[in-house]
Amino acid sequence: SSKQNFMILSFNTHPEENDLITLLDEKNNVVFSYKTDRTFTNLIYSSNTLEKGNYHLYKGGIVAGTENNGFYANINSFSGGIQLGYVNKGVINGMMGAPDNQGDMNNMMERPENGMMESSKSATNKEFTIDAISNLFSGVRALSE
Repeated sequence: SSKQNFMILSFNTHPEENDLITLLDEKNNVVFSYKTDRTFTNLIYSSNTLEKGNYHLYKGGIVAGTENNGFYANINSFSGGIQLGYVNKGVINGMMGAPDNQGDMNNMMERPENGMMESSKSATNKEFTIDAISNLFSGVRALSE
């Protein structure tokens, strides 16, 4: 069986209806752009083109391409937007939704660090690095927040 990388973005500031979420690679090529149809907390993205490396995430901006159910393909351009960062990064072990043991389930949840909840910490990490099959980024919000 083949495996492909995926990322889970756990937002601290929840994207709302019609917000545009865009992921760019190291060369500023658009990996995906998604216009939301509802408010949500978590976004999971997986693709056979999601390779190991560093990515940048944006909310808002303008995208030009073919849109289908909010998901843009054949993207010609992307500009603007607010750059997002995150607080913590983790790796999820086992299968999604069917952890091998309780320890794996703990990795899927936001955990307080040094007694502080992630909501009170600054999102200072702007490089979303894919370095494993599964990549969890929590506390995602604007870098300045």
